[in-house]
Amino acid sequence: MHIRNPWGGTEWKGKWSDNDKESWTDAIKKQVNYVNADDGSFHISLTDFIKFYSSTTICYINPDYSAVSNI
Repeated sequence: MHIRNPWGGTEWKGKWSDNDKESWTDAIKKQVNYVNADDGSFHISLTDFIKFYSSTTICYINPDYSAVSNI
């Protein structure tokens, strides 16, 4: 799974994380457009996701929508 933490700073550290040297191959990195960056975006197996995450929020972003706030 490819997950993005919208707050950006915290990422998965287990299997398939950015720093996992055993799971990633060059072919798989190319297939999923792998980027090793502290950007809140990370990969995780479905098994680990179910094990370690108790809830999920899925947000659809409409590219045609824009909002302005004067706060």
